[in-house]
Parts: sequence; C-alpha cells; structure tokens
Amino acid sequence: ANAVLINVPDIEDIDGTLKNRILGEAHFLRAFAYWRFSVIYGGVPLILEQNTIEGDFNVPKSTQAEVWAQIESDLIAAVGLLPASHSGGDIGRAHQGSANALLAKLYLYQQDFDKTISTGDKVISGPYPLSDNFRDNFTFTTENNPEVLFAVQSGGSWEAGIATHFFYTPPRPWGGWDFHNPTQDVVDEFEPGDVRKEYTFWSPGDMVDRGDKGVTEFTADLTATGYSLNKYANFNSAGNLEFGMNIPILRTADVLLLVAEAKIRKSGAGAGDTEINEVRARAGLDPISNADMPELIHERRMELLGENQRHQDLMRWDRAGLVDIVQIYGEDRGQFDPPRVFDRSKHFFFPIPQREIDLSNGVLIQNDKF
Repeated sequence: ANAVLINVPDIEDIDGTLKNRILGEAHFLRAFAYWRFSVIYGGVPLILEQNTIEGDFNVPKSTQAEVWAQIESDLIAAVGLLPASHSGGDIGRAHQGSANALLAKLYLYQQDFDKTISTGDKVISGPYPLSDNFRDNFTFTTENNPEVLFAVQSGGSWEAGIATHFFYTPPRPWGGWDFHNPTQDVVDEFEPGDVRKEYTFWSPGDMVDRGDKGVTEFTADLTATGYSLNKYANFNSAGNLEFGMNIPILRTADVLLLVAEAKIRKSGAGAGDTEINEVRARAGLDPISNADMPELIHERRMELLGENQRHQDLMRWDRAGLVDIVQIYGEDRGQFDPPRVFDRSKHFFFPIPQREIDLSNGVLIQNDKF
C-alpha cells in the first residue's frame, strides 16, 4: 500500500478515475491491515510512506489511539477516492461502502456514537441493501451481492488462488476439516422461526444437497458436537466443496447493528429498533420494541455467528461495563465449552511475537503482563 501511495500519484499517462480508485484501494487496504493489527495487538509500529522511502522500518510501537487516528485518516481518504459501487469485472473491489463501514466500526470502538451513526447511515442509505435471502451472502453464485461490502475474493482454483476457509467447517466425511463446531449454548439461543439457524449450521436431520453425491442427511455422529457450521460450505455439481467461495468481512447487516448499538447507547432503549428490526425481518422474525443492549447483543450473535466478530464484541462490551467477560468465559457449558480464564490484565491483546521483538533489537516493547 505504501508503494502505491508513493508512486502512483506521479504516474501521468493514466485515466484519472482509475488512478483515484487505485489510490483509494491502497488507503483502504492499509487501514484494514492496521485495523486488524490494532484489535489483535493494540499498539503496533506505524510504517507509512516516509518510512518506506527512507527504509526506516525498525520503529517503536505507536499507541492504539495513534494507530486508530491513522486508520481514520486512511478511510476518510479512501471514501473521497473510491466509487460508490462497482460493476462488471470490478465487483468485489473496495468501494465507498467498504470504507464507511469500517470507519463506522472504528468509531463505535472509540465510543463515538454520533460519528458511528452518521457514518453508518451513509452505508444504510447507499446502494448496499440487505439481500432478500440471508444465505445469499454465503452462496457461491450470489456471494458478491450489494450487502457484501468487502470480502476475501477467491480465484476458484488452486492456480488462481482459493480462500481455504471453506475447508474448515464441513464434516471430515464430506471433505472438510471439521473445525468450529457450534455448541449447544449457541444452538439454543436461536429463536423459533429464525431462518438463520439452518443457514448457519447443520443440525441432525437436515437434508443437504451435495451435488452429484445426492441429498444426504446430516447426522449427529458426523461432528464432535453434533452440529456443523455451514456458512462457508457449498458443494459444486460434482459433489465436492466449492473452491470459489469468498470470505465475507463486512456486511450491511453488521453496519445496521453497529448503528443500532450506537443509538441505544446514546439515547437509550428503543432508539435502535428500526435497524434491529430490519435485520430481524430478513431472518423471518417478528419485530421487537424498546430493544436495549441485551437484545442488540443477542441479534449480533445470531446474525454474525462464525464471522469472527463475537470475541472482539465481548471485549469492547466488557470494557464499557455492559457485560462481564470473565463470567461469560468462566461459565461451564459442558464438554465442548468448558470454563476458560479471561485475565483482564493481559487478555485484551495478544503478545507481540517474540521474533519481532528480537529482530528489533529491543526497539519493540512487549505488551503488558506477557
């Protein structure tokens, strides 16, 4: 990203719209990379254009606040450079909705509710409607629909590049690796009639179309917990796992719930009902009224199950005094979800990899308590 931002501005024989798109993508991807670093490690070294020009890469950690300020700057720049949406062969590239969605998430993590709402509304009111069918976001033929604001794009073959996430969750007898099996606790939290349940995991008795291998009944003995996450599982006509599956990273449904949360935390119960009920309606559920944080927390868990959001949500809610993460992780929910220890003095972030500290000759300082 730094190389693009350094060199592309000086290219003269290039279409201006294309030039802006390339620069906008670089700003967005750098912001996304630092976003992932910041939520995993906290403060990290900021390596920007001038560091790259000077070859100055061994720099101390910036604070998380400083990293977040850079992310905000990059995302604002990306919004100004990227198109509102894409068509044809450019579908799947980052656009204004991608940048505004991540920016809204950043603002909510900073507990800036007004900016979360105003930025998230740009997504909600933009050309990024919820798909009619929840499963469209996780089906090969409809995976780049307008709701999917950003996703890891799979090339569809070993040569073109594949997103191996689709291997992780299906049962081993069906060609998968059988990771991330849902436990009874989350299965029981789904409300009756919630279509997301069958579109998120297989339960005993479900009949699964496996292409040329026919319709097969899912049975409890296929996985350890008796359930199997199916969000990323699709079978092609030959009955094999579909290599072309993308990995959704940002969706409009996520943004609706971010805005709902910001409204509730700013203005109280009921303020986020409109956004919550838009998500619920797509799931086939009746609307609710006067929703407060417990209802919002429930809705995020059901909508985003398996999408790598829950742990970060729990940590930020714990910091805000909305949940007790020590109690949640310490609860004994049986064989497949035993008590776990969450130590607030050190478990909000991963340790900086020791190899990086060694390579820095002591310039990088380890996170507290490790």
